[in-house]
Amino acid sequence: MFQVDGFFDPEGIFIGDGSYLFVPDNPAYEGSVVMWFDPHNHPVYYEQLSPEQRPGAHRERCCKWVSLLHLRRGAYVFAGVALLPSNAHEVGPFFKLSD
Repeated sequence: MFQVDGFFDPEGIFIGDGSYLFVPDNPAYEGSVVMWFDPHNHPVYYEQLSPEQRPGAHRERCCKWVSLLHLRRGAYVFAGVALLPSNAHEVGPFFKLSD
């Protein structure tokens, strides 16, 4: 369907992204992990924060959303997505999605 419009050809650009997806603090969310984040929602190690930085940190249950987009002529389509535990690295799944 999208190939008719020129998507998924070698001239297009593939973009991979890994983002944290916050979920309610319920251990029933399969694959979710509790992590610490700074005020800008970047992951941090709470133990490594200074006493001044600790009040701004917050604990969140989350997963990691890995997406692969294909950009062509100013438009894009999702070429693939994966939902992982938030402490997993996105590179392995990214390469599987791009294959």
